[in-house]
Amino acid sequence: RVAQAGAPGLQRLIECGRWRGRDRGAWQNLRDEGVGRRASGRQRPLYSVGYEHHGGTLRIARGGGEAADVDEVVRVRRGSLDSVVPREVPGLVVSNPPWGLRLERDDLEATWELLGRFLKTRCGGTTAWLLSGDAVLTRPLRMNAARRHPIRIGQVDARWIRSHVVP
Repeated sequence: RVAQAGAPGLQRLIECGRWRGRDRGAWQNLRDEGVGRRASGRQRPLYSVGYEHHGGTLRIARGGGEAADVDEVVRVRRGSLDSVVPREVPGLVVSNPPWGLRLERDDLEATWELLGRFLKTRCGGTTAWLLSGDAVLTRPLRMNAARRHPIRIGQVDARWIRSHVVP
């Protein structure tokens, strides 16, 4: 939403808007400015598409898009990477491929290999950000990481991996 000039929390009641002694006119002007920016920002060409083959995860992703008020520009479809053909090379690919909680090890490696093939054959020249909770599992990508950003997800030491996709 920020990419389309949407003010975070614009649709929510913000506590400082109820402070005693606030300037109601100034506060309303700020809200009106945010609404105007959001309206003009929605005219910017922005399109994002996600693919998921697991029905439950697909429903969660769609619900999250609606809750974040980005469902107009973020489309989540049911599908597998081997059937995805982007209209044009995307400017950015962000993925949270499976890394050990739902699939067997052989299936995981095949999934990461498929992701690497997809990136190289259909997204060459873009930047990819991939979330991984298993450093060994990224090897089937056959891509070099330009940067790794460690994060912790519950008990898992994970990392965001940034790669420049070379066809």
